[in-house]
Amino acid sequence: MKPSIVVTKDLELSRGQKRKLKSLGIVTFHDEPATTPRDWFARCKEADIIYTGKWHGFYSDRLYELENLFISLSVVGIDTITYNCIQYTYTYI
Repeated sequence: MKPSIVVTKDLELSRGQKRKLKSLGIVTFHDEPATTPRDWFARCKEADIIYTGKWHGFYSDRLYELENLFISLSVVGIDTITYNCIQYTYTYI
């Protein structure tokens, strides 16, 4: 079974990059960023893989409710994540 992949906002991916993502799983692309942490969580809660950019929803406490997934960031700077909170959720960043 292919994983569910969510691209949480427009990350300016090329056609080739989108095609490669689609070859890896069932992809949902969002053109606009979520407006609240609740909206961000709603987009991501069923995903196996989250491809996201820097946004306050990612850094909300809702992140720690997600389990068994892989999160890919298009930016560097994840120093505000509390790693001891995610180590028990089998979440990888």
